[in-house]
Amino acid sequence: MSFLKISTVRIGEAARKRKIRSGDILLAIDGYMFTQDTKELKKKFEDKSQAPWLLTFKRGELVFDVFFDEPLKSDFDITTVEETEDATAALKKHKYAAWQDYKTYEVYRDIYKKAEIVEITQDPFAGYVPPIWMLQNKLYYPFASVLIIYGITFITSFLLCLLAVVLVGVYTHRAQISLKRSYCLFDEKFLWFVTAVPSELSVVEKIMILDPDTKCKHKLDKKEGPSEPKLTKVLPQPADYLT
Repeated sequence: MSFLKISTVRIGEAARKRKIRSGDILLAIDGYMFTQDTKELKKKFEDKSQAPWLLTFKRGELVFDVFFDEPLKSDFDITTVEETEDATAALKKHKYAAWQDYKTYEVYRDIYKKAEIVEITQDPFAGYVPPIWMLQNKLYYPFASVLIIYGITFITSFLLCLLAVVLVGVYTHRAQISLKRSYCLFDEKFLWFVTAVPSELSVVEKIMILDPDTKCKHKLDKKEGPSEPKLTKVLPQPADYLT
């Protein structure tokens, strides 16, 4: 028995988008340990109705989950006996949350190891009151720009201002995730880590395992509610089937 390990030769686009690195070990798919070959891995992604898939990886001492809505493509190595034993033990300790509680988070970090956590979830509030949503997400320059647009159009014409409010609302609702990503890049923070967890605090815990020197702010008092996934799945606990 052995696991597939991401090789240095070629990493597919889907994996690169999720910052999967050379040396990451694929432990499980949708909670079930995966120790088969690349042909079986390809078959796992053939049924598109099962997307997204929750893939579990091991990177150093960290075990983390990430959603894939397209096949994982890469050149793979095979884990050694020692790596396989360590990976099996790590998976056995890994705890899965309820499927509907998972959210995808992206972590952006600058050269000074200051990190920003971005939740990749559509927020309907963004389209209704864009300025308040921008303030909540620390998008200060877009916030100032929207206020200027509102002010200029209000002085010019009330109807024009009303049209501006509607257009800004529609744009913000559709582009909210791109706005958050772009603002991180504007702040010279670049995508560093992607994971799927139930809460922002869980992201911080994983960041501290990856690199304890990383500085990041998080909302301890934020109540995390369940979100609706594309497909509801029941995730097993590895400790139940690994003996």
